[in-house]
Amino acid sequence: MMTRLAVFRCDADANIGFGHLIRCLALAEGLCNEGWTCAFAVSTDTAKCLPTAARSQRIFILPFDQHAAAMAKEFGKCELLIVDHYRLGKAFESECRSWAEKILVIDDLADRDHDCDFLLDQTLGRVADNYRDKVSSSCKMLLGPDYALLRQQFPAVRFLSPRPLRQHLSNVLVSLGGSAPQEYEDKVLDGISNSDMLIQTRLISGFVPAVVEPRPHLSRLFAVEDMANLMLEADLAIGAAGSSSWERCCLGVPSLLGVSANNQKEIASRLATAGAAILIGEWSTVTVNEIAAHLRTLADPTRLGALSAAAAGICDGLGVGRILLAIDPPRTYKGVEIGLRRALHGDCDLILAWQNEPEARRYSHNPEIPDSASHACWFMEKLRTPTTAFHLIQVGEETVGMLRVDLNTKYELQVSFFVSAGFRYCGLGSAAISTLPRLFPWARFYAEAHVENLASAKALMRGGFQRTGDSSFEIAPKFSKVMGQ
Repeated sequence: MMTRLAVFRCDADANIGFGHLIRCLALAEGLCNEGWTCAFAVSTDTAKCLPTAARSQRIFILPFDQHAAAMAKEFGKCELLIVDHYRLGKAFESECRSWAEKILVIDDLADRDHDCDFLLDQTLGRVADNYRDKVSSSCKMLLGPDYALLRQQFPAVRFLSPRPLRQHLSNVLVSLGGSAPQEYEDKVLDGISNSDMLIQTRLISGFVPAVVEPRPHLSRLFAVEDMANLMLEADLAIGAAGSSSWERCCLGVPSLLGVSANNQKEIASRLATAGAAILIGEWSTVTVNEIAAHLRTLADPTRLGALSAAAAGICDGLGVGRILLAIDPPRTYKGVEIGLRRALHGDCDLILAWQNEPEARRYSHNPEIPDSASHACWFMEKLRTPTTAFHLIQVGEETVGMLRVDLNTKYELQVSFFVSAGFRYCGLGSAAISTLPRLFPWARFYAEAHVENLASAKALMRGGFQRTGDSSFEIAPKFSKVMGQ
């Protein structure tokens, strides 16, 4: 099979920020893990911003104009074009149709028309109606933080290194973005000092200041690669409401959010409304005393805990994997396409109904059918647990089963699956199971099936598991090490 080519059109610099590039690199990481070749078509300034690890990719420096024609000449054709650029829209995308088999657009403004096969907007609360008149009816929309583009280090840390409860505020991570001016950083550091709280501060800066003012309890960091573990160690993050918002949510890090660009206002407002962050205003106008006052309100550990729980519920870090499944949907051995979606609070009764199906608990560890109250408690706890991923299996619009992973005591992801009675014995379970290494390429999976449950054993092995005992099965990690682990 020939290697497929994905071409990214994005830019980054000190004026427009680096979020577009960072999220494109996250998607490129996932595509490369699946055997794609990735290339970047960027401006000269953007090429200078590429991290060292990305420079092994094919880089095409665009001429000043005629971008679509220049890209067609350079690449000839590609299986997937990814466009993440506020200055480009339908005209550019249509011009690329002659050489790009499929087009995926990444947007978060919903303010212009697009010609694309996939539309990705990871904004919290984004709905299809926001784009209904801006894309064709055949465009597949991937909306909300379930599709947030994060590097694999973030879900790996979330699922394998559970975040401990914080009893007090003593460690703060400050990261205002690569284009934040020094005056904003100084304002935050002054606010921390004026709070009269003993706080160890780590400042991640996009530049080395000409004059470094010594400050107690402050560490300055540059060119950070292991961001996930730095966030995990922090009791609080102070940052901008850009792409890093989803990184902080993935790890359940409470945030003080400031706005540094118009495109961040909607994200900041919605995260604050959801209880996942505290919005302190625009960095250009917020005062040192206001920052200090917000910090003092977080001396209460219950407030930190509430912010953390709300953040972790918004984004689980599996967005790249879900996008890979949208681009290349899993199919049964009979060719039936399936999909996965995150379980929601409203699915509680459906799961209970499945529990009551004949034979549903025949091979279960607990053969007793739960009552509705205890089932609801169990279900809601699963949805709240950051180290659990609970998906429902879909065929078209019909929900036909569930696929769940939970972190066990051996730091494996333990797999449970179920297919509703009317949809068994046609490969749906094994097709769903086969998605696991695509969603969690860094994980080791473990599953059990009763020795008499031949159908489940067959589904596990057809889905990629190897038998390791009479009733035990395993999938080894696709990759042994992820940055940040």
